[in-house]
Amino acid sequence: NPIYLDRMLAGLKKSTISIELKLAVCRKAFTDAREVCGKSIADVLGASEVWLPDAAVEILVWLVTEHADPDHEAWQTDAGGGRTYYNGDIYTNGINTTRGRAAEAIRDLIWRDAAYVPRFRDALDRMVRDPSTCVRSCVAGTLGAVAHHEASLALALFGRMDANDERLFATVYVYEFIRLLLCDHFDEVR
Repeated sequence: NPIYLDRMLAGLKKSTISIELKLAVCRKAFTDAREVCGKSIADVLGASEVWLPDAAVEILVWLVTEHADPDHEAWQTDAGGGRTYYNGDIYTNGINTTRGRAAEAIRDLIWRDAAYVPRFRDALDRMVRDPSTCVRSCVAGTLGAVAHHEASLALALFGRMDANDERLFATVYVYEFIRLLLCDHFDEVR
């Protein structure tokens, strides 16, 4: 049952066991149950303080660009009683999806080490064009991490971000991205 792998991964996130064992469990879960375990795999890989091998980076790239979750915008879906899921909060919906959670894992890795930026460069181009608004709200956090190291690249990616729903600009990471870069990069942000 894949839920056992998922729960094992949840326990490994903060475990002090070797990174090799964590990576082995991530590879097993990715091979056998990536549809069920994607969020937990991303959590474990994103929490790694150790430089990730290419195979682990490729897993994160697949999770953030290819995974089917989400297949709809739950924050816009009627939950009954005049309410929507996640109380209509775009970002909360995003962090509860596999692609959103993988974007946050990539954010954490890039924040800790600028050398991850080129490793995720192609994925970043795809992430800003994700079809889901809730995922793009998480991707904005990843762009904030990129901006911490390379503001011009982050601004270029932000300029290509699909912003067809203006409510995206009210989400926490988009707001923070704009606020932090506005002073030194007013013309580009405008």
